[in-house]
Amino acid sequence: MSAFEILSSTIAAVAVVVNIAALLFLGMQVRQGVRNASTADAARKEEWTKRRKEASMQFYMTTLERREHHRSALPPDRDRESIARFLAETKNDPAKDAAVRTYLSYLEMLGTGVNTGVLDIEIIEQFAGGSIIAAWNNYGFWIIEVREEFSAPAIYRQFEIMARAIAVERGVEVWRPVTEPRSPLPADESGRAAADADADLDADPEPNADPSSDSDSGRESAGAVTGGR
Repeated sequence: MSAFEILSSTIAAVAVVVNIAALLFLGMQVRQGVRNASTADAARKEEWTKRRKEASMQFYMTTLERREHHRSALPPDRDRESIARFLAETKNDPAKDAAVRTYLSYLEMLGTGVNTGVLDIEIIEQFAGGSIIAAWNNYGFWIIEVREEFSAPAIYRQFEIMARAIAVERGVEVWRPVTEPRSPLPADESGRAAADADADLDADPEPNADPSSDSDSGRESAGAVTGGR
């Protein structure tokens, strides 16, 4: 082999090594870029979640007075017998009918925020989950009647979806029309969930209790959700 051939082979070998090294370096850069992008994406998601939680807390607290005003003309959310009597009177009492509709409309607005992800469901559940579930349990039958009367199944639908989602978070059942099948809870949770539901939904507030301090089995903060339909 001549000196020229040896030199050519050496140059070719060096070129191959350089190309391989360049490819390895490029691969490392790409992987590092992917890691950096993933880290940045995770950071953005974490920041968005934090801001959404903060916004949800601010929304809840700034609408507290409004909710209490809506609810002031209505029985407590957990007092199912008083609510049933009140709803029966709405047919002949426009003022009571308007009070119910205003309250449920507020809950529908709150549900729209939660269901679209604008409001954080965890924050709303912690602040007012028990009251929301109780409101659906005790107003649900009336809502179904209104839907059937007007052939409008979407009436207060966002409120219903929110209440059911919060019930899932808590592992409890909510009121369902008799024609709708129930979704049984896992065997190891059914007993606890039933007990929690009874304690949370059936307990009436004390006669002189301040509605704004209505606790949700130790989980709700000041005030239970009120609002209008």
